[in-house]
Amino acid sequence: MSMEARTEQFHTDAQRPKDKNTAKDIDKLRKFLFKNQAYRFTDRDQSHLFQAIQLYVTMYSSSPEPDSPALNLVEDALKLPFTVFTTGQKKSMLKWLDRLNGLEAAAAAGGKAASGTEQQQQYSVLDVTSDVAEVMNDEGETQQVQLAVCDPELVEALRRAFQAEQEVLVQLGTRHGKAAITKMTVQ
Repeated sequence: MSMEARTEQFHTDAQRPKDKNTAKDIDKLRKFLFKNQAYRFTDRDQSHLFQAIQLYVTMYSSSPEPDSPALNLVEDALKLPFTVFTTGQKKSMLKWLDRLNGLEAAAAAGGKAASGTEQQQQYSVLDVTSDVAEVMNDEGETQQVQLAVCDPELVEALRRAFQAEQEVLVQLGTRHGKAAITKMTVQ
């Protein structure tokens, strides 16, 4: 089985509802990542692996428990070299680690100081196709933005930066009544 097929299978397995085999699937993914940490994954393979981890985090974050399979998976993924996961992906994983440890809820309950202005949320760009950009916020939630409704100059700059394998952050707004990328920064 090719590396691309394997990473796609991990992504597909993670989309199934949580059941008795979920912990085994997570363990297989952990072993695969450890065994292949020296491999240079394609952007698509990185995206499949990252999204698989994200899906497992979502499954287990509703009831954080010590030593959960998803917690161990995220901890292991953070230890891998940057040829496996990018800096932006690891930043997201650090937030997931807090969520799985129950620290995120504790910080919210501690009462963050409210500023008078709401900060615009930034999204990491995971993938750019001919007509869609897949983006993810800090909480690990993904969405697809139709590029046809975005400013063409901004879309071209986004494509160039993404093809140059730069880490791209965007802000979303609305244009023509649909979600659109309104601002872009390159890390």
